[in-house]
Amino acid sequence: MREPLPIQVEPRADESGVGFCLRSVQLNRLSLHWLRQSAGIGYRVQLDAKQAIAIGHVTGCSERWLGNALPKKLVIRKEASWDVRGQRFFSQNLLRRLKPQICPHCVHREGYCRAVWDFSPATMCVRHGCYLEDACAHCRRLLVWDRPAIDTCNCGRLFKRAPCDEKAGIDGPLQVSTISEHMLNGEPIDKCLADWGLPGYLADISLDGFLSLVQAFGTRTRAHERDAPSIMSRQHRNLTWCDVSRRSIERLKQLGESGDFRLLEPFVSRCVIERMVAKPASDIDRQIGMHVFAGIYGDAPAGRMSGKRPAMSQANLFE
Repeated sequence: MREPLPIQVEPRADESGVGFCLRSVQLNRLSLHWLRQSAGIGYRVQLDAKQAIAIGHVTGCSERWLGNALPKKLVIRKEASWDVRGQRFFSQNLLRRLKPQICPHCVHREGYCRAVWDFSPATMCVRHGCYLEDACAHCRRLLVWDRPAIDTCNCGRLFKRAPCDEKAGIDGPLQVSTISEHMLNGEPIDKCLADWGLPGYLADISLDGFLSLVQAFGTRTRAHERDAPSIMSRQHRNLTWCDVSRRSIERLKQLGESGDFRLLEPFVSRCVIERMVAKPASDIDRQIGMHVFAGIYGDAPAGRMSGKRPAMSQANLFE
């Protein structure tokens, strides 16, 4: 293992873990490939929390911060999940590990990548009111972490700044991105829910639970559409998640106004709600999942769904 980098920087509070690694080596005119070699990490291996000690030694960054900011894969009883910033996720397509997205305005002005951009359904920059970009406007290739700099594509061109539109995303994507950022920063979301007419009982849901509801309520484009087997694993482009967010917020607002779950039954992906009940990130997520499931389908989830988890019999959050 090599000596630490001569130029060392402190991570920003809301900075992406892999984004910090890129920023750190960029300031030293080096690359993530060099970082992997120096830290004894295999070629093209995805950076994660398992390598926090080695990466911390080279970059001079706190091992604790890296272990929290970099994704950590957990396998318990043959069930895989991912931990990022203390948030546990069961659907791998909620995380953008290989194909990042950026706000061109932020990377040019601030010089770092925000952690919230690492979550697929968060498709807008809440500061500039613009959609995040997951492809270079010049070469049209999808973005990757292994690039020359935070603000530069592998084609050698600086990322193009798209015009900011104050009205963009008011119908869903901006709400999902705003709530996601609040939750990631440990800030309450009850005011957001009230201002946008969303169900108030979502106030204590986890980020995984909230993004799962976004996925469940927004994936179907029409009534009774068949859910793909890969609904919780297939990676989607930024624009696809924008459409999912738009539909989900519209349907969740409808639920908040009427309280009638049955009207939404043809438009909700049942398997995502089932997963939320069977493998929840928190007890509150499970209760919310059960409440939504029972409201839509008229009964409680079958006992078989609890699997190896405790029986679903604790006090009801909605009584």
